[in-house]
Amino acid sequence: MQEATDDKGLQWKRKRVLVVDDFRNFINTMRNMLMAMGLVSIDTAMSGEEAVERIVSRRYDIVLCDFNLGDGRDGQQVLEEVKYRQLLPPLAIFMMVTAENSLEMVMGAAEFQPDEYLVKPFTKLILEKKLRNLIEKKESIRAVEQKIEALDYEAALTICEELISQRPKHLAELLKIKGDLLIKMEAYADAEVFFDQISTLGRFPWAMLGLGRIRQIQGRYEEAAQIYSELIQTNDKVMRAYDELAGIWGKLGDFAKAQEILAKGVEISPKSVRRQRELGALAYRNEDLGTAETAYKRAVKEGRFSCYKSPSDYTGLAKVLTEKAAPEEGLKVLREAAAEFPHDTTAAVQIAVAKSQVFMKMDRPDRAKEEIDGAMKIVNNDPRLVNTPSGIELARSLLSQGNEDLGREFVRRIIQSNHENQEILNHVKEMFKDLKREEEGERLLETAVDEVVGMNNQGVLMVQEGNLDAAIRYFEKTTEKLPENKIINANAAYALMLHLKEKGTEPDKIAKVRTYLSRVHRIDPDYADLPKLVAIYRQITQLSLPWMKNIE
Repeated sequence: MQEATDDKGLQWKRKRVLVVDDFRNFINTMRNMLMAMGLVSIDTAMSGEEAVERIVSRRYDIVLCDFNLGDGRDGQQVLEEVKYRQLLPPLAIFMMVTAENSLEMVMGAAEFQPDEYLVKPFTKLILEKKLRNLIEKKESIRAVEQKIEALDYEAALTICEELISQRPKHLAELLKIKGDLLIKMEAYADAEVFFDQISTLGRFPWAMLGLGRIRQIQGRYEEAAQIYSELIQTNDKVMRAYDELAGIWGKLGDFAKAQEILAKGVEISPKSVRRQRELGALAYRNEDLGTAETAYKRAVKEGRFSCYKSPSDYTGLAKVLTEKAAPEEGLKVLREAAAEFPHDTTAAVQIAVAKSQVFMKMDRPDRAKEEIDGAMKIVNNDPRLVNTPSGIELARSLLSQGNEDLGREFVRRIIQSNHENQEILNHVKEMFKDLKREEEGERLLETAVDEVVGMNNQGVLMVQEGNLDAAIRYFEKTTEKLPENKIINANAAYALMLHLKEKGTEPDKIAKVRTYLSRVHRIDPDYADLPKLVAIYRQITQLSLPWMKNIE
């Protein structure tokens, strides 16, 4: 029996579909439509929670998800989680189904870019046409996506340019991919020329965002701000432009302007947990406690069923309430946070630090110290927590409560784990400035950076001199001391892979390389040298790394 195909050769029978809706009658209607199209593998879910569980347990090619799903996660939050956890294959389709078209709903979902919207009521013909177009589009970029997933950006760019030269139906998608690839490859001059060429065809948001990104990377912040401002004037629904523009004003030290931009952004798209959180932090910094309280409360509310739910929303709100002379309310919020994140060690540290700060405001230093001692026990058992936002707050509490030696040592660990992360180093500087200890902070920063650079250079020199066994032992000890430093982990992986090239594959060493590269990817997925390191790993092992998805 021949497999069911349509007139363009699409093999519907092979597609696995998940239909998500809280009304059984609508699910049955959708199932009948899909079966009439030739689809046979159709699963259903009647809540956002059930939808995520099914997507985790089975590979789907198409997800048709209603926006309103009753209590619990809504369709936007399902989409958020799917994107955040990368639960779907790269070429899978996620279509948002909705009976409403309010700006809040559309903007909330649009930020996570569903492949298409389907507005109720609709016919089988409309559904089939949309699915056909999306499948054709996905298939047209399959070869490019395979190379991108393997971090082989040069090969991806070559294929992309070959396809572009054929002027295909989905040319716009390929052009956007090309721009992204040029930035990933740090080919900024070529990217700038490319985006300028695109701008002669029209003011495409993705091209303007790309050009703004290049200006930021080059440190040309005023020019980048101008690009993002023009984009917002042209199209005020491009939410990433608000985030980037606010970030630039923050880098330039104009936090009032940064807050103003984010406030405009949340007016248009209030369901963004991350943007509400950032607005809360900026407003608190600017001593606008009313705006900060409103923003953090909205972040807590919207985050309830979101994968972006964070203890920092609760701790931020507690800080604001304490500053507004309501510390008991702050402690109540922190108790709610503890109940919301019962098994999260990162949250436990953040909550303990926040409680300590509240108790200090209440003039209860013994309780404050008790909370800090508890936080330090957790951090000493899990060094990864140094890289969380709570790390700097913990250091601040240690120093402000007179625990000088431990405070300075903890700051040193933060600096040495992030010695090339200018944003974190700036946060450290700001912390010492707030504590009125700027000179001490500058000295500690300089010393800690010099130490870790020296440590890394010592290992690199061993590699350059061909003393690989010594380099491997040295980097193994150094990664134990600084497990969250991406540069140290990257060089540890490189030394091991040079050894494997010379001596042949050894399972235990391959496992260590995989650990080091996985750490680098977790800390910074966009680390510039990661594609080169992955290419060497694949050459040696002929294997993919754990985070890579297979594109068949």
